[in-house]
Amino acid sequence: MNNDFIELKREVDTEISNLLVKFIDLYRVNGLSPYVASVYYRFILASFEVARKERYSISALSIIFNKNKLPTNLLVNIYAHSLYCLALYDKQKIYEEFII
Repeated sequence: MNNDFIELKREVDTEISNLLVKFIDLYRVNGLSPYVASVYYRFILASFEVARKERYSISALSIIFNKNKLPTNLLVNIYAHSLYCLALYDKQKIYEEFII
């Protein structure tokens, strides 16, 4: 078994949870309007600012989005790629083994 894929025990930050609930509620009513997207971006930025164990995993978000009948693939991709971009901007190394 490869230990790299063991899920961390997460204790999600309250602000992040509240932003996600707000986003889901707004999305259900308005779809992905510019304002709703800005709430999602604030959720992503807040997620980036905390330790990994204090934010949602991609698999947890997939479950939440699926249960709420939201476009899971789209939203998970936005979340993941935004975190990767923020990490690169912050001079953190990601996917180092794939970069030549």
